[in-house]
Amino acid sequence: MGRAVDLSRSRGADGLKGSVFAEYGLLGREISVEMRYWLNDGESDMVDTGAAPVEIVTDTDFRIFKALHRADKSVNLFVTFRERVAGEMIFLRSERTKTSPMNATVGAPEEDDVVLM
Repeated sequence: MGRAVDLSRSRGADGLKGSVFAEYGLLGREISVEMRYWLNDGESDMVDTGAAPVEIVTDTDFRIFKALHRADKSVNLFVTFRERVAGEMIFLRSERTKTSPMNATVGAPEEDDVVLM
């Protein structure tokens, strides 16, 4: 299920990670997170290789993502949460109660909101 995070409050890659953790109710837990976005790359599609995901690790990666998102709202952030329990990797789902589309607020996202997938 998608979520929205306000990019204007995030300062760098760590700030974005903190905003994502807060949105999913995971603050204070020892969890690994991967944040990625995909570019719509017409040239890759022409040669049938497809665009590769770009991981956000550094503050420069974050600034590039933020600039791309401001120019094109279809650039979304994809997040994977992982936790290691007894030596086994576990992929996590959100612990928050999900809101049905019927109860969601109507309207477009704010200027600096990014949709998490």
